[in-house]
Amino acid sequence: MKKLLLLIALVCTQNAYSQISFQKNYGVANMNEYGQSVIQAADSGYYVAGALVHTNPIIGEGLLMRTDKYGNEVWTKTYVTNSSLDIGFDNIIHTSDGNLMMVGVAVYTLPQNYDVCLVKVDTAGNQLWMQKYGGDYRQRGMQVKETFDHGFIIGGWNEMFGTAISNFYLIRTDSLGDTLWTRNYPSGDQQYGYAVDQTPDSGFVIAGSINVATWGASTYVIKTDKYGDTLWTKILSSIDYSTAYDVKANADGHIILSGYSNMSGCSQPLLAELDETGNLLWHEEYTDGPCGWSYSVAKTNDGGYAVFGMDNTSNFYLIKTDINGDEDWHQKFDEMNSEFGYSVKQTSDGGYIMSGIGNDNGNINIVLVKTGPDGTLSSNNVISKNKQDIIIYPNPANSVVYLQHSDAILAIELYDITGKLISSYGAVDKIDVSNLSKGIYFIQFLTEHQIVTKKLAVE
Repeated sequence: MKKLLLLIALVCTQNAYSQISFQKNYGVANMNEYGQSVIQAADSGYYVAGALVHTNPIIGEGLLMRTDKYGNEVWTKTYVTNSSLDIGFDNIIHTSDGNLMMVGVAVYTLPQNYDVCLVKVDTAGNQLWMQKYGGDYRQRGMQVKETFDHGFIIGGWNEMFGTAISNFYLIRTDSLGDTLWTRNYPSGDQQYGYAVDQTPDSGFVIAGSINVATWGASTYVIKTDKYGDTLWTKILSSIDYSTAYDVKANADGHIILSGYSNMSGCSQPLLAELDETGNLLWHEEYTDGPCGWSYSVAKTNDGGYAVFGMDNTSNFYLIKTDINGDEDWHQKFDEMNSEFGYSVKQTSDGGYIMSGIGNDNGNINIVLVKTGPDGTLSSNNVISKNKQDIIIYPNPANSVVYLQHSDAILAIELYDITGKLISSYGAVDKIDVSNLSKGIYFIQFLTEHQIVTKKLAVE
């Protein structure tokens, strides 16, 4: 018995010590990069979807970044359409066939006429297909979920030309992204749909906000059947000035909403549960921390929820609750100026991965935070904060890039943005890039302890 207890204690100690956490930002000068959504890869690394925006001229490309489990950037790929000016992703999911799906927006004309854009890629980031959906003026897809029959449901909003009124908007597709049906839900009031999920009865729930003249903006929820026909609607008029940014359908048919409300005088993260007919069972505002907003909710292994967003001082803000929404703890993370937290998932080791953006000396950068199960960044973690062991400068560059590294370098490799190997080097301290075309490249350093990838912009 003593040997068994000793073995259990040893295993627990090893697991606690091996817990990985980090807090990193990714970006280069004169580029803005957005990390809107994050998921974990099969090898415990991460995929982050968002946008890469060139500042001169201002042109946006859809972005997918791959990291290892320590947060080191492995590769980044961008995606464009043949006819649109800009493209950006708001959401990424795994698909049942082992690939990835991203949904976002394709901008066509200014001022901002846009369509929904759905892109399927393999796990190496290679594009398998792209579909666009829309009509007159503006259609926006904010979330995508795979349906029980392996098609997809996209939730967002639709603003028809000349109306200046936005409606909740659903697009149902087959497995290849071909449209099965679309639905608009006009009410005469301004609506914005931010999140969608499939319910156990094969119907759908879409959530967001509605601006009703008699009481202002409130959380708005529509439940449909499998064909998109409305079964019920719910306005949370008892929760003043609220919006739902994320929704999850539980196995019992209950619906979890995450967002914010302003009932207490400043915006507060909000979590609420509705039953299968839309009755409000409970709601919680989290007022013991700073004022803030919740943009994402994840179910946790213990049946509770992880609620994630930002506080009013522009820091990442993570709240852990039990199954009834009662707070277990909250943490905030201050990596850089003006942080916006958009996406949270619980990881395979029981911790949390969060993505968003920060402002680094005027440039918008992707921010990625990985914590332990208690939401903390421990000093015993494998990686904490950004390591400065390897520095490349200048960046952007147009002639020579200098490499500063304190670790023992075994090899250095230069890749283009598609992942193609351009050149290989030994432990050099500079690289001539004068013959490279303008664009984004990656310098990968193989050391005795790890592989580190740095992004390089060539002008």
